[in-house]
Amino acid sequence: MEVLTVSIWFCVVTVYPWTVKTGKFLNVMWWWRIKPHPTKQNTFTYRPSKFWSKNARQFSYTGELDNLGRPHGLGKWEDSSPHGEFFLVICFVGVRVAFVDSRKESDWTSTKYVPENGRKLRWGVASVECSVSGVFFKNLPNATIIEGPDENKDDAWCIKQTRMIWNR
Repeated sequence: MEVLTVSIWFCVVTVYPWTVKTGKFLNVMWWWRIKPHPTKQNTFTYRPSKFWSKNARQFSYTGELDNLGRPHGLGKWEDSSPHGEFFLVICFVGVRVAFVDSRKESDWTSTKYVPENGRKLRWGVASVECSVSGVFFKNLPNATIIEGPDENKDDAWCIKQTRMIWNR
């Protein structure tokens, strides 16, 4: 049973993402049933689930393209699924490099540059230790809260605390 569990986990975490990313052994267009929209330009339909999805969703990109037809420059991405994305974005040869504006999920009538929940920011200082050498250490990454979080603090306080730590 453990072998089956580990095998399924390995397939879901490693094999499936690699297959989707590289397109080897799986035709992504077929799997998600992605098809060009019959009437709208740069719009596609897809099924979020292969076996039990009845409703098709749509996604589209409107904006600047490079010579190969990839997003390049300022553009708008829209997805009609309930948790789909809607944002203005800056792309470089097909890769998102910066968000200009995005729509908040809970209220589809407004747009926000950063997510917000109505509460004030809570500022704090933490120490994070990690290994970048490629060696695995079971105790890393390790995060330790040094000060905070506190709604009555601000960014200047945070920077001052960080400088005090460096000067110790």
